[in-house]
Amino acid sequence: MAMGLMIPWGDIQTGRVPTIRDYEVTAKEILYHIGVHPDIFKGAAFIGSIVRGDLSAPRSDLDLVIVARDRSLLQARNIARDFRRIAADRRVHLELDVVGAHEAYFSPRLGPSYKETLRLCVPEFSAGIPLADCFRVPPGDIQQEMLEKMLFKLRSARARCGHFLNACLHLDSGSDRAIESWIESCWYREVRPLRMHVRLGRRLLWWHHGSLSHDGKKDVIEQFLGNPSFAPFHPNYREMVCLNRRYDDLLSRACDGQVKRVHYLRKVGRIVNRYFRKSIPLLRDVLGFMEPSSIRRAA
Repeated sequence: MAMGLMIPWGDIQTGRVPTIRDYEVTAKEILYHIGVHPDIFKGAAFIGSIVRGDLSAPRSDLDLVIVARDRSLLQARNIARDFRRIAADRRVHLELDVVGAHEAYFSPRLGPSYKETLRLCVPEFSAGIPLADCFRVPPGDIQQEMLEKMLFKLRSARARCGHFLNACLHLDSGSDRAIESWIESCWYREVRPLRMHVRLGRRLLWWHHGSLSHDGKKDVIEQFLGNPSFAPFHPNYREMVCLNRRYDDLLSRACDGQVKRVHYLRKVGRIVNRYFRKSIPLLRDVLGFMEPSSIRRAA
């Protein structure tokens, strides 16, 4: 199942929609450049879907964590700009985090769930020292970590919904250019409008169980919908999953030349509009379930 990203019409029209091979070649090229500079980079690894094996072109992205040697941190960040260009040349999304060695080991900025992420790194998509040896993740309260992340997600969702509605207010009366511009802005800002249900599912499952051994997109959706404790949230959640699948189908038909530009853009507008209108109340309900007082903090 592809997830989250939306593809600009210009990419569909010109055939610049990335394949699985584009993602893999991009990752290998970036790791090569990291590997030949051990004096600059202490360790690096791709995490997420490419490691789990559930990468889905063209709507996934690449998540890369880099730990730079402190004396070379500025140089590492300058080189990382080239990594973004390498990915952008293939129209592959790259989410990149560059930190210094001291910050990685001594800063308490990471929550306890990050330990599970570090364990998922594999040699095939890593370079230098393993990330598990570069980071020191302090112990903490998983439930509190997930609650804070869900609060942040609600605030960011409100902001993105407002941005979308301001840009694309009249979805049925000639706002095609506004929708096209909005999709392009999401691509450049690495925003995945239709992925919120996956993050919500992961965080609530972490909060509920204290761990999450299988955090792939498909696994998360199945676990969320299979948990009777979350039954009040299932109707809205199912609709969000369906809306994401509707976009998958629309994108597939557009790439095959079966959908015209106007039809594509207006369908995107309606799908996103509906998705946001379902996701924000769902986030509020889930926060109330996790901790009722959190709703006041989110207001």
